Amino acid sequence: MLQMNETCDRCGPAVRAAYRVTRDGELYLCRHCASQLWPALSAQGWASTAALRAAGLGVHAGEPARLGLAAGVRTGWGDDWLQLGPVKVFTDGSVLGRTAQLSEPYEGCPGYHGYLQEDQESLRRRVLEACAAGWSLALHAVGDAALDLALDVIEEGITRHGTRPVPNRVEHGAVVRPDQVARLAGLGVACVVQPGFIPTFGEGMRRAIGAGRSAWSHRARSLLDAGLPVAFSSDRPVAPGAPLGGIQAFIERITEDGLSYGPDERLTAGQAVRAATEGSSRVTGQHGRKGLLVAGQLADMVFLQEHPADVAVEDIHSIPVLATAVGGVFTHRQSGF
Repeated sequence: MLQMNETCDRCGPAVRAAYRVTRDGELYLCRHCASQLWPALSAQGWASTAALRAAGLGVHAGEPARLGLAAGVRTGWGDDWLQLGPVKVFTDGSVLGRTAQLSEPYEGCPGYHGYLQEDQESLRRRVLEACAAGWSLALHAVGDAALDLALDVIEEGITRHGTRPVPNRVEHGAVVRPDQVARLAGLGVACVVQPGFIPTFGEGMRRAIGAGRSAWSHRARSLLDAGLPVAFSSDRPVAPGAPLGGIQAFIERITEDGLSYGPDERLTAGQAVRAATEGSSRVTGQHGRKGLLVAGQLADMVFLQEHPADVAVEDIHSIPVLATAVGGVFTHRQSGF
């Protein structure tokens, strides 16, 4: 993964060339919204406002600083097969590593709150420069203190540059206070969570943040009740990537030790399936093209032997996948289907 501080003055042409070769060779078996592969942005790269001004390339005084890739490549570039999503920026670390920034100390670590990945003002400046260049934002914020900063920066970006067709969002939100749920809803900022973390290392998270904050961890139902779209990702390879396992985890919220984790945040089977389909299309700004099986949308489908609502919750992860199709063309099909 290329991060925001790496120099990449040739990424724009390279990305386009690699995509074109792959697409022409009909090598794509699924669609991609590359929200975390690109962009690789650099204040020292020639795509920054500062570098353009230094080169005498007609940047007017008083224009906002911008940070982006060459040739205007930014969020939304691409087509139905490959499209660039938001720029991902890390604000903090992880709960398990005790590097996520919390407003209150970690359990058993008096005075220790975790930390941000960089100086707060430096992070703010670079994110706003990317926003000024037309990028939507996907800010990695795991702890609630980091989420405060992420929402401050997103709100400032919206105030300066308006909303975008591809919505700004927060990645993870492992600890989201009740007041932050209301603020997310007020800004229209979705929080993409990872339900698969709960059965994989839920008890490890609980030991780090305590029983009280685990009720605020990897929320789902409260976000839905606040009027926000709920979507999820796996964060693979950190946790297993199979979507059916994520759907099951959203419904059960059972840890690796068989204990409940934030039970008030459980979803129904129908809500969890929508999070994997319609919800994910909404947070990526593609609701008009994906997420529903209706006329006019892309015919990307998965055929299951049974619907998740029709089996025991503990069996959802093992429902056989009979076939998958992209654009109405089978890309996987079991014998006899």
